Amino acid sequence: AVETAPPPAATGGQYVVQLAALRDEQSAQDTFARLQSRYPDLLQGLSADIQRADLGESGIYYRARGGYLDRAAANDICEKLAAQGQACIVRER
Repeated sequence: AVETAPPPAATGGQYVVQLAALRDEQSAQDTFARLQSRYPDLLQGLSADIQRADLGESGIYYRARGGYLDRAAANDICEKLAAQGQACIVRER
């Protein structure tokens, strides 16, 4: 079976795949772009979604996320990324 990205119909959902959390917004954007080029078959059709997260005493982080998908498509992408050694979690946007 050929592994392909979710069809366009799967985009537009309420879920994102979170790939990393970094200390500044530019690093989060750069990391998303780097991972998108590393895993084009899985991430190419996704939009960058950089979320600022204030974690109190831990500080401010910027979450590098890609979206927007339905839950099944997001889970599928995360499973395939994890199989290739890339950390990934599914979150509602």
